[in-house]
Amino acid sequence: MKKIYFLAGLPRSGSTVLAALLQQHPELHATSTSGLLDMLIGTLDAWANSLGQKSQVQDDKEKDREIQKILQSICLAKYENLDKRVILDKHRSWPTPANIKTMERVFGHKPKIVATVRNVEDCVASMVRVVKPNDLTEFCRHSDLVQHIKDSYTTLQSGNLAYPECIHFVEYDDLVDNPVETLRKVEQFLELDPH
Repeated sequence: MKKIYFLAGLPRSGSTVLAALLQQHPELHATSTSGLLDMLIGTLDAWANSLGQKSQVQDDKEKDREIQKILQSICLAKYENLDKRVILDKHRSWPTPANIKTMERVFGHKPKIVATVRNVEDCVASMVRVVKPNDLTEFCRHSDLVQHIKDSYTTLQSGNLAYPECIHFVEYDDLVDNPVETLRKVEQFLELDPH
């Protein structure tokens, strides 16, 4: 059975570069930002709001087992045509405590999340270099992109507080300055042979 792990991080903190480097591992497929989490959330919402579900006479444990099997089937079906043993699915919201708890129930073990991080000010500065806003103050105070960095930071922080054992942080500077050593640590966390 394929192993599905997760990639998250702050915007402009190296997650795309890390995914490209890890993609070179012969056993691993790393995605760009994936829609898997959105599919799972949509399925959970549809399940919770289904009139058929509400009218069924089932105990809560039976309903929980049923939806967990459905979610697991979605995860496995999404990647069934890939010939890689390990999948690293990227979405910035994987580290939310609710998502970690759900994926633990789906797979029967705590999920592993690799998360890239960087000084928030450096993330914003990098975003400024890409966007080149006309009004820097307005951009830093009210931009959706800067808010996205803040929200991603909050997501990582809450996930780390609730499930520190599930998240392996990759510092941007370590990835840039010591890529081989950094990749070895990620491979070890994901239980992969060094490549």
